[in-house]
Amino acid sequence: VVRRRTPLCRLRLCGVGPAMICHYELLGVPRDASGDEIKKAYRKLALKLHPDKNPDDPLATERFQALTNAHSVLSDPRERRWYDEHRSEILRGATDSAEDSEVVNLWPFFSSSCYQGFGDDDAGFYHVYQELFQRVAEQERRAETGGEPGEAGEDDELPSFGTADSDEDEVRDFYLHWANFVTGLSFSWEDEYDEREAPNRLVRRKMEQENRKKRAAARKSFNEQVRSLVAFCKKRDRRGIAAAAAR
Repeated sequence: VVRRRTPLCRLRLCGVGPAMICHYELLGVPRDASGDEIKKAYRKLALKLHPDKNPDDPLATERFQALTNAHSVLSDPRERRWYDEHRSEILRGATDSAEDSEVVNLWPFFSSSCYQGFGDDDAGFYHVYQELFQRVAEQERRAETGGEPGEAGEDDELPSFGTADSDEDEVRDFYLHWANFVTGLSFSWEDEYDEREAPNRLVRRKMEQENRKKRAAARKSFNEQVRSLVAFCKKRDRRGIAAAAAR
């Protein structure tokens, strides 16, 4: 009997904020809502939830930020399509286990709930994403060095996300490289079959073909996920060059 291998769960970065609420639920609209319905719902709730109107609510700023993020995503056709296609993963992302992980879990970071404000403090936008992309870069370096924390060549270094005070050249360099991200991870843990259990060469070749398909699909999915997260950050990045490019 050939046993299928169970894919390992993704790594969750801890302390990224509260569990995310569905954008549609937050705005109080159905998932097939029109652009006008989304805009109308946002304006109504924005008037009600604005921090200036809720000075005694310590969570007012966070709630308003989540509302603004929901509107930003659902009012952008490309972002809305991505969100609709990956809604369950994004909502589930913050609760995934970190045990037996192979890949940094990016899903919790497609939400404004993972940061508070646009500073360099521990909970700020720039610190949170700097740390996240640093972990992804380290993950790629480990792939290049066979799992060891060795140093990659200078030409292979992925640029840092930087800080709130990074200059335009640094910001431009980050987005230029990461927008075309291609992973070096093997995704061997996605293999469906253990080829060592093949009873003969014909079966082994079939197993190898299926495993290659699984790895290729996982690599493609991860590349798309990273690039989409880069676009998500770029749209919200308040540093000059990124903000201008996102318009």
